[in-house]
Amino acid sequence: MTNLINALRLNDCKYLLLDGNNEETDSLLQTSKIKVENNVFDLTEQSGYKTYSNSSIINFIINKDLPHQQYIKNCSDSGNFQFAVSFMDRKDLIELLDTKLEINLSGNNDLKAGEKRNRLENSEKLELINKDKAEVSLINEKERVIRDRKNVMAVRGQRNFTKFQKLGAEFFDGKDKTKKISSSGLKKSDPRMKDKKNTSLSKVNGSGNNEKKQKTRHGNMENGGSNTGGSKGIPIILVPAGMTSCLNIYNVEDFLCEQKFIPSDVIRKSGKAKPLSVQLKRKFFSGSNGTSSNSGKNLQNFLVYDNVDRFTSSEWDRVVAVFALGQEWQFKNWKWSKPVDIFNHAVGFYLHFSDEPVKDIVKGWRVHILTIDKLRRHLDVQVVNEFWRLVDNFVQTRKPMLLS
Repeated sequence: MTNLINALRLNDCKYLLLDGNNEETDSLLQTSKIKVENNVFDLTEQSGYKTYSNSSIINFIINKDLPHQQYIKNCSDSGNFQFAVSFMDRKDLIELLDTKLEINLSGNNDLKAGEKRNRLENSEKLELINKDKAEVSLINEKERVIRDRKNVMAVRGQRNFTKFQKLGAEFFDGKDKTKKISSSGLKKSDPRMKDKKNTSLSKVNGSGNNEKKQKTRHGNMENGGSNTGGSKGIPIILVPAGMTSCLNIYNVEDFLCEQKFIPSDVIRKSGKAKPLSVQLKRKFFSGSNGTSSNSGKNLQNFLVYDNVDRFTSSEWDRVVAVFALGQEWQFKNWKWSKPVDIFNHAVGFYLHFSDEPVKDIVKGWRVHILTIDKLRRHLDVQVVNEFWRLVDNFVQTRKPMLLS
């Protein structure tokens, strides 16, 4: 004889509620029997799932779409709290009712629906595995083994690499001969070598002496080094070394010469190597009447650095402009460690985006605030012109000896 659980599962949980007169009713309180297809079950009988009665199962099916707390409350209000399905059994019971195969639960009421589902899944997997094995054996029958792990590295026949050895020997022998010819030149005992050495020494000690004196760690005068005239030389602009700064050694040339701001990370991602210094060339204008101090015949050079660790006293004297990062550690190991001294010897600038506030520490420094927009690049020209106007005026009034 089947039970209520199996009957409901085989009939897609379709049932009728019957009262004491075997007539259909919609009220669970008036129900005394449950009809599922041709089977009739009494409410007080065991359902076949654990210790729950038929009344508990029907009440759960009616309220299974409700949250569990609301379901428990409804059971309590109707006086059927002791017959309510627990939260731990809720999921298993729903899965059991969704399974459309008849399972004998009478022998083991504690057998969960999840365990039965796993058995079915395992049987299906076993069937697929057996099917795959049959297909693989059929493929193996038609295969012809060419190589295996034992002979895959074996070399068939006899291989002779003498030709490659000869080519290598000829190549390296030729290289050695070329080196010997280029390095030998004139023998040490050859008097022409002595004459050549004497000529070179005379050039260094004679006409080349001035050129030797002009060389510094940044090169000679043509490449931006200082000369022997004390503070004379090319003016220097210092920028922050930090990559978080708006302006640094990567994008300073594009901004101050091309009048176009390009973020430094864009330039670095393009593969450009970090330069030790940057040389800027531009016409010098006084800034007061718009006329060139050198009549436009020569370009005024400026050198840009972000590292002052090996600066000489002469190079410090040529510093005319400093871009501040907004952090005092930027000036560590400088000739002038205090911002008040730095911006007294050079004109100070602080460059920032228009949507970012000026740092509080910068407001107490003697610097000029330069503001740029993140998107409107046509406004960069005004900012750059203002920078050069202030720098040119500082060089002309405070350090005119640096003018070309």
